[in-house]
Amino acid sequence: MDKMTSGEIAKKAGISQKAVRIYDEKGLLKPVDYSEGNYRLYDERSLLILEKIIALKHVGFSLEQIREHLEQADSDNVLETLQSQIEMMERKRYELEKAVKCMKAVIARSNGQPDWDDVAEIIQKMEIDQSSDEGHFHALKHNADGLDWYVKLYHSLDIKEGETILDLGCGFGKLWRHSWKQIPKNVSIDGYDLRGSWADDLEKFIDGNRGSLADGTGAVLHWGDVEQEATWKEIEENMPYSMVTAHYLLNTLKDVEGFVSRVSRVLKSGGMFSVNNFGMTREQAFWKRVFDEAGLEESFVRELNTDKQKRHDEFQELLTQYFDRVVYITIPSPMVYDSAEEVFERAVNHNQNGEKYLAEKREMLLGYFENMIKENGQIVVESEGGFWHCYKA
Repeated sequence: MDKMTSGEIAKKAGISQKAVRIYDEKGLLKPVDYSEGNYRLYDERSLLILEKIIALKHVGFSLEQIREHLEQADSDNVLETLQSQIEMMERKRYELEKAVKCMKAVIARSNGQPDWDDVAEIIQKMEIDQSSDEGHFHALKHNADGLDWYVKLYHSLDIKEGETILDLGCGFGKLWRHSWKQIPKNVSIDGYDLRGSWADDLEKFIDGNRGSLADGTGAVLHWGDVEQEATWKEIEENMPYSMVTAHYLLNTLKDVEGFVSRVSRVLKSGGMFSVNNFGMTREQAFWKRVFDEAGLEESFVRELNTDKQKRHDEFQELLTQYFDRVVYITIPSPMVYDSAEEVFERAVNHNQNGEKYLAEKREMLLGYFENMIKENGQIVVESEGGFWHCYKA
């Protein structure tokens, strides 16, 4: 093939001549020669490179990423490149979906008249909701026992035939979705959440799956803010309930004690309230042991656990003021990792009040985790979920 000008190669590739010039300026597609009039010239190999640039750009690669791939063309694994790009774009798509969900929530929760004073608070609550969802996906990827977390949580409630259940802040409803056909006969479930949350999808799920519930069992989704008096007036019309659940909800509330007080009023005698918040679990002891063995400052570890124990005790004391018997239970959920980076990320997420100190010790901890993985093939984080089961006499 004769050499081509930038206009000719652009036409063959189906792009503009300006794009070819930009790829030259960015170091992606250099001319193989220049004409007497100093025009850029390209050959057949140039066209193959240009087609690769176009393909990579089309699937979301930045020009910087494309240059890196072109520089290592001999060792480039097409399958690995595409799989890596798929993972990156899936993450981007999820982030975009979350952003869209947050914006819809702002509109829905403000009755179509959003006020900037409320926007930040609504988005913060949505991010907490979404964080719980991400945590579940993380658990599915790394759990050591192969059991779905929400199925374990469902079984911990020991739901009996004929129960009347109030689920506050039900969200996506994984507690019910993942055990839908195991719910006993004659159980009534009232779920409450806000429009514009993950509960929008739960409403569709309930409508499409009513027929697969046990005889006499039903689920109804109600829309309302659990911190508003109007919502509780509606709840009180259907009281009392034999079970109330509020999982992954309390850290979105302004008045936790007011919420707990209201729950106690709608729970029937002999009923149970299941809630989680600031619970101490075996994972605290796991990280203390790991940090000690890694050589981190002892006072740092002690301070972290002292703070968590204090919050745990304060919340338990609050519950004892409104319920006759309070039992703290833990549900094992061990996590398996074969990447030091992922273990470090877990350590930071679980010890956020020590994030700055852990960042300073990052290299030391990564080395320690890598040695653990070399010795054992993996690291098992002794994780659990902690819940209070509160009973009314």
